[in-house]
Amino acid sequence: MPRLGAGTAWSRLRGRSRRSRRSTKHAETAGDVSLFTAFIVDDFAVVVRWVVIVVVATLLIVLSAFAAIVEVALLVLLVLVGILTRFLLDRPWTIEATPDDGEALKWQATGWRSSAERLSQVATLLESGITPPPDAPAS
Repeated sequence: MPRLGAGTAWSRLRGRSRRSRRSTKHAETAGDVSLFTAFIVDDFAVVVRWVVIVVVATLLIVLSAFAAIVEVALLVLLVLVGILTRFLLDRPWTIEATPDDGEALKWQATGWRSSAERLSQVATLLESGITPPPDAPAS
């Protein structure tokens, strides 16, 4: 089995213990730390850090996906409310056409079916070269 760098496992443990004794954050307990304790504490801290990183990253991904779903649901709800208020309040739909000369023509139609009929009438007249007057009654 290949070795992991220079020295033996025992020399690496001894060096880790010496570094922890020299460290200022372990200064008050430097005499009480054994090689085994230093090895366990360092590895435990690494594991805890990785667990925290994975949990936080997962939460961020889940929360951002949840926020996107809520945003799309609100958008769909607002569109449905807008369409329903058009029907319930009997507001007219506006049909617009812009010929080549640039002057916009507008027609009003109340209701879904009547606006669809009006739209097809205007389209048929415009395709045949006749410009219907704005807000002219349906023929």
